[in-house]
Formats: sequence, structure tokens, C-alpha cells
Amino acid sequence: MISADEIKIRRAFKEKNWNAIKTSDSWQIFKIMSEFVEGFEKMS
Repeated sequence: MISADEIKIRRAFKEKNWNAIKTSDSWQIFKIMSEFVEGFEKMS
């Protein structure tokens, strides 16, 4: 029988379609931009 942890791991490494990848990447860009803004605010 498969444990709950193993099911979570399999879902995480499951192949994703292009829309899922594109959506995830677009949100990553906003996260990175906000880190740059916070860094520049701390330096000034």
C-alpha cells in the first residue's frame, strides 16, 4: 500500500501541462521582482 507521503511526492513530480508551468512561472516573476524592490528599499 502507498503511504500518504509517497502520494504527495508523486503529485509533486507529476508531469505538468504547459498552462500549469506558464502560470507558475508568471507568479515566480512577481515574487522575484518584489524581492528586488525590498532589497533596493533596504539599501536606500
